[in-house]
This record gives sequence, structure tokens and C-alpha cells, in this order.
Amino acid sequence: MLKGKNLLVYADGQVVAAAKSCRIIHDREMIEVSNPTDIHNKSYRAGRNEWTVSVNTLLMSVYRCFLQQGQKVRLSFVADGSSTDRMTGTAYVQNVDITAAMERLATGSFTFKGSGQFEYQANVI
Repeated sequence: MLKGKNLLVYADGQVVAAAKSCRIIHDREMIEVSNPTDIHNKSYRAGRNEWTVSVNTLLMSVYRCFLQQGQKVRLSFVADGSSTDRMTGTAYVQNVDITAAMERLATGSFTFKGSGQFEYQANVI
């Protein structure tokens, strides 16, 4: 089971952020196809996979928020606190939404659009 608190964000090979919660959406494209034997109902076939991760996080300061739209990052989900098994994938920062409430405290949400597939890696040290 993947827990949102175990999301790590890598940029240039270094961990640059971690999330206490996240939302993972895995979707499969559905392609409409013709069915000459059933003209009254639509028919589909499965297409390609797609995934998105949304993160709401607490930032220490707005000026230190380095993640920019279009930036390529690597996301790593640790299976649990004691495990070395991970799911990793490359993604692009799709959306950045920061609300500055106080001088050095802000809330932010980020959406990452997956590029390629999640890769399962066992016993990563």
C-alpha cells in the first residue's frame, strides 16, 4: 500500500521535497471503436495508461519554492516506512498553486503529470 506521506520528489538526482499527503490518479484511455453488429451501443477498447499526482504541502517560504511548471522531476513512492521497495516514475510539474498567508509561511499545491510508466524497484537502498 502506498502512503502519501512517503512521496519523495527528486530534481537533479537529489531529494528536494517530500509530501505528507498526495492523490494518485491512474487512468486508462478508452478508444471508441465501431461495432457493426451493435449499431445502438458504443463499444470501446483499452488504450494507453496515464497517471497524475496531486500534492498539497506546507512550504517554509515562497521564495524557496523552486518547482516550476514544465520542470522534469522523478517521483518515488516508498511502500511503507520500513520497506526498501519503491514505485518510481518521471513526471513534469503541470501546475503550481501557492498561497502566501504570512511572511515566511505559505501553502502550496502541485500537480505532476507522469511521463512513461511507474517502475517497481525491490530492495532499493
